[in-house]
Amino acid sequence: MARDDDSPVICSSTPPPCRRLEGKKAIVTAATKGIGLAIACRLAQEGASVFICSRKQKNVDDAVRDMRSRGFDADGCACNVGSLDQLKAFVQKAADTFGGRIDILVSNAGVNPYVGLAVDAEERVFQKIFRINVLSYLQIVQLSKPYMPQGSSVVFVASTSAYQPQPPLGLYAVSKTAVVSLGKLLAVELGGDGIRVNCIAPGVVRTKMAEMLWKNEDNANMMKSQLMLGRLADPVDMSGVVAFMVSDDAKHMTGESIVVSGGTFSHL
Repeated sequence: MARDDDSPVICSSTPPPCRRLEGKKAIVTAATKGIGLAIACRLAQEGASVFICSRKQKNVDDAVRDMRSRGFDADGCACNVGSLDQLKAFVQKAADTFGGRIDILVSNAGVNPYVGLAVDAEERVFQKIFRINVLSYLQIVQLSKPYMPQGSSVVFVASTSAYQPQPPLGLYAVSKTAVVSLGKLLAVELGGDGIRVNCIAPGVVRTKMAEMLWKNEDNANMMKSQLMLGRLADPVDMSGVVAFMVSDDAKHMTGESIVVSGGTFSHL
């Protein structure tokens, strides 16, 4: 998580002003870089034990080592969320590590293997996007629910593109629309069990996945000009919002989506 002056900020060097998550057990998918890693770090900074995953074990090992060097309680294992068997193994390992309890679930995995018009997309592209970006979100909730006590919280990472899908990233955007809707549905279904489900909808964040949008200086300046705050987000900008959503400060909030975009107009 080292950075130079122009690299995206993942983990704040300043401790948060509160530790709302002492004793909580959290799992975060796709959490060895970018938004997922930033979320895992913030949850740990506020006192949670975190269990993370990514497709490559080396990436998990590196991220866990770095978090532990900061004094965080962190562990994890490799998991391709597109594989139900690997998802099952990930959740089981996390539950075993945590003594059979999962208080916080953050589903962050996402792919976008296609840039172009939806009408030209092959079926395999559609299936991959929705397998990772939507179905895995439902499946990890299904697998985690037996370990989630009353008062637990789920957060789905969606996108502002969910509210106004546009080419050439339209299929990705539609998958995020489905994530927002799935979050609302699960909030209804799990509310009686005392489990809250909410979504965060980031705008353009300086991550590797979004490099095609912000690495070009002219393109980045154009996007900044459209933001009320005049700057693009770093991953750390998403993490505090998620920490709020899973804390008791948001204990009467469920079925909601919070847009974190620096001031863009997002609506259905």
